[in-house]
Amino acid sequence: SERILQGDICIVPGLAFAADGQRLGYGGGYYDRFLYGRDILKIGLCTEDLIFDRLPCESTDIPVDLVITEKRIIPCGVK
Repeated sequence: SERILQGDICIVPGLAFAADGQRLGYGGGYYDRFLYGRDILKIGLCTEDLIFDRLPCESTDIPVDLVITEKRIIPCGVK
């Protein structure tokens, strides 16, 4: 996709990720505030054992567009 090939990228930390792009962060909301309203490709990196079907989330949580593990790349809504 053209979106993946150009623009800004942010590697978003998380304790765990879901296949829909939700992430379990550290509870401060820092990345959610930083990412809000920005046209930026958001990528989560983690090991395969930290991928879950669902994670608790709030309306202010910003999901990532891709999750990359040692085994696969999971597209979570790349534009």
